[in-house]
Amino acid sequence: MKHWVHLLTLILFLPSLVAAQPTLDLADETVRVVPSSTTGEVGERMSLRLEFRDNLEVEEMEVALPDDQRTLLRLGTPRRIDTGVFEIQFRPLSGGPNEFGPLNLKLGIEGRSTPLEIQAGLFSLDIALPEDVEIGDIRDYSPPQEMPFSYLLRNVVLGAAFIAGLGLLALAGFGVYLLMKRRREEALKVPPVPPIESALESVRRLKSLELYDSLGPERHYTELSMSLRRYIEGELGHHAVEMTEDEMVELIRGELSSINKADTLVELFRRSSMAKFARVTLDREVANEDVLTAEQFLVAEEARLRALEAERQQQARQDKKDREERAA
Repeated sequence: MKHWVHLLTLILFLPSLVAAQPTLDLADETVRVVPSSTTGEVGERMSLRLEFRDNLEVEEMEVALPDDQRTLLRLGTPRRIDTGVFEIQFRPLSGGPNEFGPLNLKLGIEGRSTPLEIQAGLFSLDIALPEDVEIGDIRDYSPPQEMPFSYLLRNVVLGAAFIAGLGLLALAGFGVYLLMKRRREEALKVPPVPPIESALESVRRLKSLELYDSLGPERHYTELSMSLRRYIEGELGHHAVEMTEDEMVELIRGELSSINKADTLVELFRRSSMAKFARVTLDREVANEDVLTAEQFLVAEEARLRALEAERQQQARQDKKDREERAA
């Protein structure tokens, strides 16, 4: 946590640390203070003109009267009107001839990151008290006050903007990373294998009877049964993987009675049940015949599916032609 505090402090005050600090040799009459008029009335809006000499590049300025004069004048916020020239609106709060100053100035100089504090010269005013103004109303005359210039506020704003910029940059980089990752995953994604192709590949691997010879009839028939079940579930829409052999027999005799080699598949699933649960040892010839039966069933299903797909495409072309003819 301490390291984060140090880092934040460095970011906030970095503009002040890196800026050069030139030394200024100011003459006694660097600032010339000229009131808009030396006479006026209490509450009247008047102005001071501050002119900086010696080509002093003043960008911002704060001004204040000595403490004992703040009840006599109400100063507004300095406004820059030209290079090295500022104007300050004010209203007298007390009548009579008075000498004001010196003004306490805090200057923001070009090339400096910290303000320069100096004092301006004296000026005199002769203020009359209007007959229709009550003493209690005089202090209500006040020009609009703006927020004084603050280097700390500037540094805080710059630091916050810098941190926000880093956050946006990091967010944009993360978005680009996610987009590239998604495109890479899509490019590497393998298209799904149709159930008929997967089942045929699995059954044809069993034709060598290597699984039968190495692990026995039980493992051989389990793999053969699951190959057929996965096809029936993936292509025909029945939850065949979770069914028992008896339920599979009922399904084939019932809803799937019209499929090719239905009776032969019934016998295949019965022998599969005997091999897995009754632990009946079925010889290699029977196991090979059951593999051939499963392959023939799947090959016939593949031809049926291709015929259905060709029929569907033909129907789609015909429907498109009919729509075009109706549109014409």
